[in-house]
Amino acid sequence: METNAAAMPRPAALGLSILSAVLVLIALTDAFAEPDLWGYLNFGRMFFNESGFPCRDLLAYTPTHPDWVFHEWLAGVVLYRLLEATGPAGIQVLKYTLGCLTALLLFLASRRRGATVLHSLSFFLMGGAFFSWAFPAFRALCFTYFFFALLIFVLETARLNENFRRLWILPLIMAFWANLHGGFPAGLGLIVLYAAGRFWEGRRYSPYLKVLAVCALATLINPYGLGLWTAIAGHLAEPQAGVREWVSVPGAWVHFGRSYDLLIFLACVGFTVGMLVLSRFKDKVFTLICLTTAFLGMVHHRHMPFLVLAAGAYGPFLLQEVCCGEKRKTKARACAMLFVLLFALAMAACNIKYFVLKTPIVIKGGNPLALNTPWEPYAPGTDALFYPVHAVDYLETAGFSGNILPYATWGGYISWRLYPRCKVAMDLRFETVYPKKVRDEYFRFLQAGAGWRDFLVRYPHDIVLIYRGGALHKAMSKEPGWREIYKDANTVIFSRKGGR
Repeated sequence: METNAAAMPRPAALGLSILSAVLVLIALTDAFAEPDLWGYLNFGRMFFNESGFPCRDLLAYTPTHPDWVFHEWLAGVVLYRLLEATGPAGIQVLKYTLGCLTALLLFLASRRRGATVLHSLSFFLMGGAFFSWAFPAFRALCFTYFFFALLIFVLETARLNENFRRLWILPLIMAFWANLHGGFPAGLGLIVLYAAGRFWEGRRYSPYLKVLAVCALATLINPYGLGLWTAIAGHLAEPQAGVREWVSVPGAWVHFGRSYDLLIFLACVGFTVGMLVLSRFKDKVFTLICLTTAFLGMVHHRHMPFLVLAAGAYGPFLLQEVCCGEKRKTKARACAMLFVLLFALAMAACNIKYFVLKTPIVIKGGNPLALNTPWEPYAPGTDALFYPVHAVDYLETAGFSGNILPYATWGGYISWRLYPRCKVAMDLRFETVYPKKVRDEYFRFLQAGAGWRDFLVRYPHDIVLIYRGGALHKAMSKEPGWREIYKDANTVIFSRKGGR
C-alpha cells in the first residue's frame, strides 16, 4: 500500500540502518550466564549421558512430580551440544543470531506493509532497548520471540498477497517451536487473531482455520504428546507467586520498582492504542493483536515483549499513515497526534537513556562471547544476581557429596558443577518439577518467617548454602542443629552438627 511519504536518500537510509543495527547489537550484548541456562545444560547432559529419555527428575532429593515434562527439552539438547563443540561462544552466537534475525523479520514485515525505511527503522530508535530484556544471556524464550516474529512475517506476507499457500510452512515451524520452548501457544493464538481479524473485515478467513488445525496437530510431535499441552496448561493456571516475570505490570512496578522495560512497555501501549484510534481501527488484524498482547502484557510481565514485537511489525506503517496520509486535519486530530507523539518521545527517551548507560559498559566489558558467572553482585549492596562460585569451589575441593539446600537461582548452577555427587533441594524448574506443597514450604523457609523450619526439618538436607546477611542467615545462625562451616563476602554454608 503506497502513501505520499517521501523516500529517504540512499546514504541517509544506509546510515540509519547501520545505527539501528548497532543499537540492536548493543542491546543484545550481555555475557552474563542466565540461571535458566544451567537447567537446559543439565537436561542436555542427562539426555546424552543417561540411559533413555530423561522423563524422571534426577537432580533433586526433595519430592518431585512422578513425570518430568520439560517443554524446553530440545533447547537443552542443542545448547549442550553447542557448548561441547564450541564452548560458550557457540551459545552466545546463537543468541545474537536469533536476536538479529528477529529484528530483521520485524523490519521486513513492516516494509511489506508499505512503510518507508525511515518509519520501519523508527521502531529500533524508539524501542531498541527491548532486545536487551527479550534476549538476555541465553534463555529458551529467545526461540519464542524469534518464532513469533517469523509467524508475523509469514502471516502478513500471505495476507497482503492473498497467497495462502505460503501458510503451509507454519506447521513445520510450530513443530520445532513446540519442542524448543513452551511459548508456542502464542503462535497458535496469532493465527487465531489473523482469522478473527479477517472475519471482522468480511474477508476470506477459512485458510487460516485450516492451517491452525494442522499447526495444533503439529505441536503434538514431541516426546510427551498431549502431556506437553497438559503440563503447560497447568503452569499457566498456577504461575509461581513472587517471580517477577509472572507478576502483573502494576505489581512489578509496586514490588520491584520501575525499570526501562516497564517504562517502554507502558509507552508502547499508549503509542499503539493512540495510533489505532487515529486510524479508526482500520486494520482489524493489528487491532486484535495489539489489544490482546497489551492485555497479556499487563497481566504477566513476561508477555510484554509480544506487544513490542507486534508494534515493530505493524506500528511503522500506521505511524506513516497517521503522520503522512492524505487526511483532513482537525483540532481533535491534531491533539490525538500530539498524544501519540508524546508516547513515541517517551519511548525514545527511555531508549536513549538506556543506551547512554549501557554503551560504556559494553565498550569496557570483556569478551561478548563469554558466559560469565560473577561471584559478587555487580553493584555492592544490591540483590543483583551472582553465583556462589567460591562456595562451590570449596565444596568441590573438599570432595563433598550429599544434599544441598540452596537458593533456587543457584540450584541449576550447583547441579551443573557437582552432579551426580550432589543433589539440590530446589532450582528454577519450580512448577515443572516440584509439587506446590514443596514450593510453598521452600519459600516460607527463604523468608525465615512463620513455619520456616518446616522445610528445614522435613527433608534430608546435609548443608545449606545461602546469601550472607539477612533474616535467613540470622535464623540459621541460631538454629541448634546446624553450624557454620564456610563464609565469604557474599555466601555462607551451614552443615548439620555431626554431619558430613
